[in-house]
Amino acid sequence: MLYYAGIVLTKRTHPRIVIPEESTMRFFRPEVEATLKAIGLIMLLGLVALPVAWGYEQRQKARTWQNVACAYRIREAERRAPILAGVDYGRDACGMLQRLGLELDMPR
Repeated sequence: MLYYAGIVLTKRTHPRIVIPEESTMRFFRPEVEATLKAIGLIMLLGLVALPVAWGYEQRQKARTWQNVACAYRIREAERRAPILAGVDYGRDACGMLQRLGLELDMPR
């Protein structure tokens, strides 16, 4: 029996086309296909991770700006009530503002 390009030539019969058992139509070699699948998976993870990281960063920036606004509010309250002078609010100006019984007026 002689095999050539999917055609089987035998001595007694006519040539016939033989389909291998594992015949799947593929465009790429298995190594290239595995590489493309890995790249696709990495891209999919990136499409999920990047917006999450961006949202986290935006939240951190919003907290920083809120803290700055609370610090300005404390300074304004110190000017109006000198008894508050010397209040050390540390890193949490909004917490100190709340402990003093003042609120940050948020525009609506």
